[in-house]
Amino acid sequence: GGPTRVGIVVSRRVGGATVRNRVKRHVREAVRALYPSFAEGHDVVFVARPSAATATLISTETSVKHLLRQARVLVESEIARP
Repeated sequence: GGPTRVGIVVSRRVGGATVRNRVKRHVREAVRALYPSFAEGHDVVFVARPSAATATLISTETSVKHLLRQARVLVESEIARP
């Protein structure tokens, strides 16, 4: 039980401070949009890879959704399909 908790880790290998902060903002925004569809009681940690430095917000959202589906954190019936 309990709410699902999310952590975001972005190391210096990804880039400078502004790049790391942008990556964190993108992941946070993607999680915020999907959070109502989360199953309860999970702890999820996202570890950004260096390729995240050049990713767009849309590609980050797609990756986050894919990863959450693989981890079975999303409740599939509540996700709007495009």
